Amino acid sequence: MSAFRLASARVVVLLMVGGCATWHSYDPAPTLRPGQSLPSRLRATRADSTRVGLNAAFIRSDSVYGRHHGDTIGIPLADITHLEQGRTSVWRTAAVIVGVPVVGFGLAYLIVCGNGDCEPDYLVQ
Repeated sequence: MSAFRLASARVVVLLMVGGCATWHSYDPAPTLRPGQSLPSRLRATRADSTRVGLNAAFIRSDSVYGRHHGDTIGIPLADITHLEQGRTSVWRTAAVIVGVPVVGFGLAYLIVCGNGDCEPDYLVQ
């Protein structure tokens, strides 16, 4: 695969992923308690402003645990300043999945057929 195609594919994937996922505020860390049900995707902002995404998060004792890049990590509740819940937008996903190909084909048509060279030839010989 050429470098241009690979770069183009990466841009398309980034646009699709960015259009599908959003983050919304979740309960503040001080109100969390052990055994509480948590969303499947959480993003924790620590006191030093670093963010950590957690999958399959759960609370045990005074920490939030979850999967991060294949490892289970724990973050003390006292270190968390903000929590966000990951959501997928059906409408944004549909718009990106339909919109990106439509725009791509439209641009390709304008580039290739912009000067009128794409007139159909219906002559039968």
